[in-house]
Amino acid sequence: MSIRRKIFFWFLLPSILIATFMTVFCYFYTRHIVKQNIFDQLEIAADKLQKQVHVFLEGKRRQTIDLSFDGFIRDCTKEIAEKEKRREYYTTAINAHLITNEMSLNSNILELFIVDFKGKIIASTDESHIGEDVSSEEYFSELELLKTFTGDPHYDSGLEEIVIEMSAVILSKVEQEAVGVIVNRIKLEQEEDREGYGASAQEDNEWNYSQLIDVNKVWTKSFSSDGFIRDCTEEITRRDDRVQYYTDRLNNHLVINKKPLDDSIISIFVIDLTGEIIGSTELGLIGKDDSGKGYFLETMEHGSFTSDLHQVPGFKQSMFEVATLLTSRDGQDPTGIIVNRYSGDSLKKVTLSGIKEELGQVKQLGGLGKTGEMYIVNRDKLMITESRFIEDSVLKQVVDTEGVRVAFDNGTGMVGIYPNYRGVPILGASKYLEEMGWVILAEKDVSEAFAPIVSLRNFVIIVGITGIIVVVIIAIYLSLNVTRPISKLVESAQAIANGDLTKKVNVQGEDEIGYLANSFDTMRIELGKSFRNIERHRKELQHLSERIVLIQEEERNKLSRELHDHTGQALIALKTNLEVIDKLLPGNVRESREWLRDSKQFLVKTLEEIRNLSYALKPPMLDELGLVPTIMEYSKDFSARTKIAVNIKSNLKDEKLRPNLELSLYRMVQEALTNVFKHSGAKTVQINIYQENSKLVLSIKDDGKGFDAENMWGDGVKDYGIGLLGMRERFASAGADFQVYSTEGKGTELIAKCQTKYK
Repeated sequence: MSIRRKIFFWFLLPSILIATFMTVFCYFYTRHIVKQNIFDQLEIAADKLQKQVHVFLEGKRRQTIDLSFDGFIRDCTKEIAEKEKRREYYTTAINAHLITNEMSLNSNILELFIVDFKGKIIASTDESHIGEDVSSEEYFSELELLKTFTGDPHYDSGLEEIVIEMSAVILSKVEQEAVGVIVNRIKLEQEEDREGYGASAQEDNEWNYSQLIDVNKVWTKSFSSDGFIRDCTEEITRRDDRVQYYTDRLNNHLVINKKPLDDSIISIFVIDLTGEIIGSTELGLIGKDDSGKGYFLETMEHGSFTSDLHQVPGFKQSMFEVATLLTSRDGQDPTGIIVNRYSGDSLKKVTLSGIKEELGQVKQLGGLGKTGEMYIVNRDKLMITESRFIEDSVLKQVVDTEGVRVAFDNGTGMVGIYPNYRGVPILGASKYLEEMGWVILAEKDVSEAFAPIVSLRNFVIIVGITGIIVVVIIAIYLSLNVTRPISKLVESAQAIANGDLTKKVNVQGEDEIGYLANSFDTMRIELGKSFRNIERHRKELQHLSERIVLIQEEERNKLSRELHDHTGQALIALKTNLEVIDKLLPGNVRESREWLRDSKQFLVKTLEEIRNLSYALKPPMLDELGLVPTIMEYSKDFSARTKIAVNIKSNLKDEKLRPNLELSLYRMVQEALTNVFKHSGAKTVQINIYQENSKLVLSIKDDGKGFDAENMWGDGVKDYGIGLLGMRERFASAGADFQVYSTEGKGTELIAKCQTKYK
């Protein structure tokens, strides 16, 4: 990093850090304070709403309990609910009276029973006949008021007797209105004559028959006038009328005197202990079986019940029920259940405006702003009060937020930041209403809650940026004055590093930087002199190296020619002479022949070595056929001697290359194969010679043990390193690039690249 940047950052970074720290600290501290304040407000609002909902529900329960203590409702309910019990009581009483007090008066009486005006037997000395429909019988259908009906004698297969029925109307005591019919069923035959008569009653004595009829008419008329029978019959037959009477009075009382007490009441109804609605402000509900409803089952079990908010088919608005038991005057025996059905809209008074108290004051729940709202969610996670943002949300909008889930899980509630049912981040407080299994929520959008903090943050950011700009201007001014001469000095140093020693260090000044610049310029001048001397010596060494290579090749060529032309020819002549001598010697000179034969073999071997040495010093194929055939021939001979497979691939043209380039490439192959044989332990060598754009590439790769190529050119150059070093120098003198790639255990690759120049 430059000094200018350092000076710049020395001023800038502390300013930015301080400004950023203060901005962040102020923002988050203020955010924490405001958030805590809003959380406190929301929690207080949720607590108030929780208490108000409790007060609201308690008011509805108290209102229902007050109705249960209404004496008129209680008495009417008792009269209606106990109709069957009273009917059963009077039926039992009249049955006992008929058996004990009436039937015993005449031994001819087989059965006494009473029929209501629907033709139904309501009391009988034979209880199995109670409830039987006899409306089609003559003693019921032919009976006239104030007269006694006497039927024809007939055989009753059930009683196995000849019987005759007599009936008379039972009149009420005061109004003298018909309340029922009493029927006297008597037998005509005597016990001792039962086996002697047939199916017809005409065999009886006419006098006895008339006397029997007259006597039983009197008894039947007497039975119809019996006060106990009359009163019990009236109680039984007029019970439905009395029930209807009390039902009408109860309905009117509920409609006129009770429902107007609270405009949130949709309906009031009374249920008997069997679950049947026996009184209601809505006549259509009377007779409905509600025995399976929650408000009936829970009230029967616990004495009271408040339902969740719900919708009833046929009603568009939401509602909930509050029910409590009706008991007798002594409070011991339950007689029914009274149910108040309230509109769910009444909860709006709690969540939006508060509860109107007895003094007419309203508790306002403020502090919610433009986006704040309070609402209630039931145990099914459905909103049961109106949403401030979504229409028709009651019992339709699902609220499965973190505030609701936590409240249901821990049974208390929470405060925190989370997405609401609209997916908008809010600050919220939730409270669990245990008595109903509801969750009460008070929420406010984060954007509105933190709007003042955002304004404060923006103000602090603007002030901070302004301060930073001022600091930046000062820092730039100071850094330019301090670093301008240093920059010039750096430029001169870079020019020197790039090899330009002609650029003068133009820095004026009497300070330390000026002194440094003068010293640096003096160094530049001296360094230029040194570089020029080094370059002159380098060129001399390069020229000398090239001359040495040429001299080496010339000496090799000369030695090769001398070995081939002179020494080789002399040895051949000597070999010929030895052959002639061998032929001229007498056949018995055995020992001389053996010496000559040994000399001849040694001479042949020496001649072969001289020929190989001459070929190695200067292969004649290189001048005659070119690089690739020569390398192929040498590789073939190398493989035969070393048993190492050598594969060659080439795409070169037939044109001849420059002699020194061909010779360098050939020497590279020679040296490489020699190193492979001596050091690598390879089994295969791949030689590739190909044209790549304008360059000729020679690649020699083996599968030997490899070596550490990175440290090859150090002080500890090994035997194979000396040969590679010679290759590099040879190719450098030829203007070619030479690279060595090797890894221990993965083989070695030599690559030479040079510009292609043909003859």
